[in-house]
Amino acid sequence: MSTPVDYPVALALQDFMPVVLTGVGAACLIRPVARAVPRARATAATGTALILAGGLSKAVWKLVVSLDGPDVQPMNKALFPLLAAGFLLLAHALLTLPSPVASPRGTDRVPPLWGFAATWTLLGAVSLLLPRPCPPWS
Repeated sequence: MSTPVDYPVALALQDFMPVVLTGVGAACLIRPVARAVPRARATAATGTALILAGGLSKAVWKLVVSLDGPDVQPMNKALFPLLAAGFLLLAHALLTLPSPVASPRGTDRVPPLWGFAATWTLLGAVSLLLPRPCPPWS
């Protein structure tokens, strides 16, 4: 059971600005990626969608709570897992772009997508094992 949250509506509305700006910025990366490496378009678009979904989930949760609505914790907790997965997918898509500097062998090496997924999963599992800081009221 969670404790009630006192969150002003004006601040909750303000939280949409960085979400929208980050979403627009990430979306602006999709076209150049698709033009340079068409097979990476879906990866960039999925990453952008996950980034936007994570930010919107948290911002909508704050707005709902500020309007005395239900405290839906999955919306609150979705931010970091969605951002992590989204930025990893977007980073992978960006790494597939041809290097402006020619590599010695003439081929650029991009880590496989499964390597990014394994890293994300491993770091998530490690974070679950880390001790949680005690809240100041305990």
